[in-house]
Amino acid sequence: EPSDTPADIPQLLLGSCSDDNLICIQDLSSITPSTTPTLKSHQTLRGHTARITDIDWNPHNYKQIVSSSYDGTAQVWDVESGAGVSSFRGHAGRVFSVRWSPRP
Repeated sequence: EPSDTPADIPQLLLGSCSDDNLICIQDLSSITPSTTPTLKSHQTLRGHTARITDIDWNPHNYKQIVSSSYDGTAQVWDVESGAGVSSFRGHAGRVFSVRWSPRP
């Protein structure tokens, strides 16, 4: 289980998805008001076989993200390693959105 100590929590990560079947995680921690914004690649998540339609950060584990895709799956990813954690199949068609349940 991830530690919640400040040194272990990534400061500013941005996730994006696209028609290229990839999820890009960018590190924004070096951006300050006095610098020109430059995105630093943190991780590229590969595994979907069609357009990715949505992503959502896991509110219970900051190192995980879930994605949905036209390939009919929802996949959970480890943002640090880039590895797929779980793949949920069962939809007969495209999956358009995903959401984690909020913290109790």
